[in-house]
Amino acid sequence: APAERMRIHTNGYLGIGTNSPSSLLHISGADTATLTLENTKDDTFGQDDDPSTIVFKGNGKENALAEIVGAHDTAVDNDKGVLIFKTGDGGTSEALRLASDLKATFKGTVVVEGEDLTLGTATGGDTRILVPAQTGVNGNGHSLSIEAGSANGDGTSGSLTLKTYDATETLKTALTI
Repeated sequence: APAERMRIHTNGYLGIGTNSPSSLLHISGADTATLTLENTKDDTFGQDDDPSTIVFKGNGKENALAEIVGAHDTAVDNDKGVLIFKTGDGGTSEALRLASDLKATFKGTVVVEGEDLTLGTATGGDTRILVPAQTGVNGNGHSLSIEAGSANGDGTSGSLTLKTYDATETLKTALTI
């Protein structure tokens, strides 16, 4: 007798690999549960072409609240992919791009609340905060602003400390403001 592989429950929930789906789409597997989105359109390839997209919509809304897009990261037909997160304004504004060269590009302001922002790795190597120069723009150069202080109004102030390792690999304070 054939084995059941998929069930549509009386409440409309779809179960794949489970007899009792607990959400609209419930995928269950012994080793892994993988959802594959594949665009099979045979077309010329370009940056961000032939995307597979997960769209998040609000109740009765025509436009998307957000989208997660997987697409080609280059203009050639290869396995280099990009993952794009879109938010706001109908889900069409790109907020974050994770590219095949392992670079993350953020659009807008990056906010870290309640945790440290750590740049670099435990294995060493140089870490830089790079503010690239603009060419061909007069009077509109980039600047880097690092702010430290107290915003709780109690009169306390913060400090900014720059540290570096010396020749014996001891962390030393180089400058405190």
